[in-house]
Amino acid sequence: MARNVSRIDRYNQTTTDGELQQALVPNSAIADAGLYAFGSFLSPSWLDDDQTIPHTPTRSGAPQVTGFEEVGVTLIVPSGAPPEGGWPVAIFGPGITRSKYDLFLAADANAEEGIATMSLDPVGHAFGPKSEVGVTLLAPPGQVRFSGFGRGRDLDGDGTITDQEGVSAPKQPHPKAAIALRDGLRQTAADVMALVRAIRRGVDVDGDGSIDLRRKGVSLYAQSLGGIYGTMVMGVDPRIKVGVLNVPGGPILDIARLAPPFRPLVADALRNRIPCLLNGGKSQFTESLPLFLDPPVKEPARGAIPIQEVFARSNWLNRPGSPEAFAPRLVRQPLRDATKKKIIYQYAFGDQTVPNPTSATIMRAGRLVKRTSFYRNDRTASAPANPHGFLLDPRIQGRNQAQLQVVEFIGSRGENIIDPDGGGPTWEVPIAQADTLERMNFSPNYGPDEEPRCSAE
Repeated sequence: MARNVSRIDRYNQTTTDGELQQALVPNSAIADAGLYAFGSFLSPSWLDDDQTIPHTPTRSGAPQVTGFEEVGVTLIVPSGAPPEGGWPVAIFGPGITRSKYDLFLAADANAEEGIATMSLDPVGHAFGPKSEVGVTLLAPPGQVRFSGFGRGRDLDGDGTITDQEGVSAPKQPHPKAAIALRDGLRQTAADVMALVRAIRRGVDVDGDGSIDLRRKGVSLYAQSLGGIYGTMVMGVDPRIKVGVLNVPGGPILDIARLAPPFRPLVADALRNRIPCLLNGGKSQFTESLPLFLDPPVKEPARGAIPIQEVFARSNWLNRPGSPEAFAPRLVRQPLRDATKKKIIYQYAFGDQTVPNPTSATIMRAGRLVKRTSFYRNDRTASAPANPHGFLLDPRIQGRNQAQLQVVEFIGSRGENIIDPDGGGPTWEVPIAQADTLERMNFSPNYGPDEEPRCSAE
């Protein structure tokens, strides 16, 4: 029982020799939770040894399944007897570097509202496959440890396994490096769809012989990277009709070049090309690419055009796993025999991890202005903080309000979209001025203009 749990610990495999590092799972005291469950299901995999999906010509049919992976899940079940047909289920999708244990940060109010909540790890996340989880019980006292089903892999051969190693293709100079996150996102989207179908077969959580989870009507809510592959899932899976997608953006390369934490990684990729394409400027390169509402750049910086060509090819290559390509399927042009989805898009003003212009790209592609819920962290006491994690981070003032909007929307099967602050200044539901998202909404602290450094370092 959840009330019998005193703490939950992760034991993360961070090296190939099996070294485990302990970390506490935060916020494991969920209101009105009856059971915490940890399990797994078999998901078909299309990935090869390079964590990429082999290209298949259109007329040759779909890619071939390469095997099945046992994917771990966490589950929070409400207390009391389930309603007829079982508890309604919401799947939570965690973000980059995060894990299925973020469920305990993302589901404060779900059990209280009678919603069972489940989560799985994205491809390449939760460290190595020997990772474990330990649940410490009050009675009888002691800890129970079992597999954490880590999905990380040591792709670069350095003996370590990071918190996201394996979601992306191998880095340069590997010939598939340009695939980047594309196929990890596609596989993770497929895993979510496989989980929906596993739930449909019936889940007996407590082993009493009866089905505890409702087989149909699974909802989805997802944060950051989860919002990215969540957009893909919602666009193509007719069985998921209700979803909240929190702080996604696209294309991935635009996120990387506009976000201060990731821009240096783009510079590294340009440095390692032959010839090196660094041309000076912020983080040693200048792309001379205007934002959507900016006027055309008539005099691009010297060396900017070759950089733009690389970016254009990269975006083209990654389009099959990029959320803006799936957004039109949500409402504008549903797939054949699919109904329009009931969606909320949650964004935060001044997001420095997934910059607002990349969120606006999805909003435009899906014509989702009327479905956009805009959180103004700049009008709160937590204004100095990067608001990207506002759905999960208790240090950000809007967290509880964001989760309240999620649980009300999911609980009503997509009928109720509440304004979390009741018409106050913190939330715009829907967004008041869509053009706000098209601007940077923060001053990117890339550092001073830098001269290019193209020699090997």
